[in-house]
Amino acid sequence: MAVRCWCLKFQASDHLFLHKSHVFSNISKILSKSDEGWGAPLIDPSTKPAVVPRVESLKDLTGIDIKASSRQAMIASLTDGSTETFWESGDEDRNKTKTLTVTCNNRHMPSVLCLHIDNTRDLGNKVSSVVFYTGRSADDLKKLKQMDIESRHTGWIFASLPDPNTSVMKIEVKGPDHSLRLRQIKLLGNIEGATMLVGQQQSPLVMQQKDCESETLKVFRLLTSQVFGRLITEDAVDRVSSDGKKEGAEEGDDVDLREHMVGILFSRSKLTHLQKQVCTHIVHAIRKETTQVKDEWLATVLTPMEEGVAKEKARSSDAYCFELLSMVLALSGSGVGRKYLAQQLSLLQDLLTLLHTASPRVQRQVTALLRRVLPDVSPQTLAGVMEVPALPPKDFSILANAEKNATDITFDPNRLGILDVFLACIAKALVIQMKVKGHVSQKGMSTFRLSDSVPSELGGRWWLQGSTSSQLADTCVSLLKDLASGTLSEAWAEVTKGAVAESILALTRLDGSLQAPSEFIKTPTMWLALASLCVLHPEHVERLSSGQWHSSGEHGPSRPTCENHDDGETLAIILCDHCGNLCADCDRFLHLHRRTRSHQRQVGGYTDVVGGTTCPH
Repeated sequence: MAVRCWCLKFQASDHLFLHKSHVFSNISKILSKSDEGWGAPLIDPSTKPAVVPRVESLKDLTGIDIKASSRQAMIASLTDGSTETFWESGDEDRNKTKTLTVTCNNRHMPSVLCLHIDNTRDLGNKVSSVVFYTGRSADDLKKLKQMDIESRHTGWIFASLPDPNTSVMKIEVKGPDHSLRLRQIKLLGNIEGATMLVGQQQSPLVMQQKDCESETLKVFRLLTSQVFGRLITEDAVDRVSSDGKKEGAEEGDDVDLREHMVGILFSRSKLTHLQKQVCTHIVHAIRKETTQVKDEWLATVLTPMEEGVAKEKARSSDAYCFELLSMVLALSGSGVGRKYLAQQLSLLQDLLTLLHTASPRVQRQVTALLRRVLPDVSPQTLAGVMEVPALPPKDFSILANAEKNATDITFDPNRLGILDVFLACIAKALVIQMKVKGHVSQKGMSTFRLSDSVPSELGGRWWLQGSTSSQLADTCVSLLKDLASGTLSEAWAEVTKGAVAESILALTRLDGSLQAPSEFIKTPTMWLALASLCVLHPEHVERLSSGQWHSSGEHGPSRPTCENHDDGETLAIILCDHCGNLCADCDRFLHLHRRTRSHQRQVGGYTDVVGGTTCPH
């Protein structure tokens, strides 16, 4: 009730009261679970009941042996889970008592036997009485229960079985007509060695706390919407989805989009004092939630949970974080809000963490938010947040010639790149198939994922652990392509292209010890390079490829052509020490013979970029 008292319509003159009341701080204490967790009581622990109620669920044991006094072929209709089908007695027991005999195995402990009768639809095949017999064997049956059935009865009847060791149950059915119909039969009980507990058992105290948090979420949404102003109509503002596409006004009736409050209208050129206080509260609360989410994610990576438990935990723990990011996403709908958010460096760091550790719906909010905010964040600022030592050079020829100047530049394969945290989302969704030719012990195709290949000790690149969905990877590909094309920001275009080129060309600078297939697949550099290939533009590819053939920028010899072609136009991509420059088709044809398979070849004049080694075909 104390929380619901704040569900009032406040005017602008009441903002000072909201500021002095510290209501947002108290809301944060209730909603944020990073400090106390679910186990922390909101009331005096002494009031907690001594006995925690247990909720148990009987298991369906219907897949047992059922014999009928007639028409045995129709028995399957009694256990198909539908009351639209039925078993009807036949001529074998005409004018006799109809019976069903149910037999359990030794591991079953039956508790309830249920029968579905529909005298309303089965007007010519009604049931008038049912008698239940039970026992541990067919020769030791005792009458358990007798029931008279009304002529208009529709529904289930049941008999409780007091002896869990019951093995045989017999049902005698009579009716006024020559034949009768039964719709369904169910046997419920337990299986030896299985538990009947339903999900996670919660005490009344925890349930009360969840209800309180649910009410507090409503108050939080109401107060923040009043502080920031009225929602603008959907047909006045274009909404931006996580993949950058504008959503039309015809989708404006979506309740979820309204709840997200995307596109909050600011009537002033800067945030008011109370708006800044709310923003500060949101940023600090996101930091707490991010810390908790990351800790839980790391624990899950180290000790994976069952899928059902993980989904239940995600549903129960991301509500507050989701609501906080909804407010931030709404704030980013205006230029004033975006500029304010771009200055919150801790928020940027938390968003990059949530990109890898949060639930799917929170990740969708993060990608949408990053798409909006990144244009207002300089590459130098983001590099400082991520502790990236230096931005990539804009001239690709510098990167291509770095291998030649190894004495001047020391290559560190663990050096962090400015886009690595985004490329990792793509890399973790990739599946690689590798076949090592010429090795008898490694015949066949091997499949690898990043989560199964890289070592667990990654230091500052902890986000290379785990896995991501293909939807998140597609969203990151779209984001990086837009950054590289200059759609979002010209400042980010050159930096993105340089970072992608740097990631790919890093393969050519790996130490020889890392180029063996067994070690190469464990190298994060290789996985990030593959992710970079997913975001290449055609113009980007041309500039990146020309760096091999132009040693001094724009001037230099033209790219070599295939020596096996007479047209002088087919470009070469393979350099063989015996056959010279070859295109892909000629390389494949000329090296089919056993005598030519051992020729040493290089891709584009480099040591094999794809595998990091010279590969005999």
